[in-house]
Amino acid sequence: MSDAPRPEDSQPEPDAPAPEAPETAVPSPASGMSQDAPEPTEEELAAAIPAVVRRAPRFARMVATGAVPMFAIGFLLGALLPNGETAGRFLSGLLIGLGFGTIGAVIAGAIATRADAVASRRADESRARTLEWLENEEGR
Repeated sequence: MSDAPRPEDSQPEPDAPAPEAPETAVPSPASGMSQDAPEPTEEELAAAIPAVVRRAPRFARMVATGAVPMFAIGFLLGALLPNGETAGRFLSGLLIGLGFGTIGAVIAGAIATRADAVASRRADESRARTLEWLENEEGR
């Protein structure tokens, strides 16, 4: 017979109280903070630094947005227009679609990179203005 514990052995004693679940603060859906969180004091609000939020573009989505429609256009052009190859319309459409899709992906990637650079520059400028404002406030 095995020495492994059996389910009958691990049952709690009938006199032992059941363990209580710890009470946790339930966050309110509107604020995202718990209901028991204390309100910030005037000193904390005065010392708080305003946040600078930078939204970076989602590169994969932007590249896919450029590549997929261009692939579809290239595939249709290659499949529907007359061609002089004997390989067939599907293969011609596929090759031209891949070429167009690659061009679309490169263009969309360049646009996403430029958008990221602009967003980064704006966030840096905003952060610099905020820090300058804070320095001026402290000097008063």
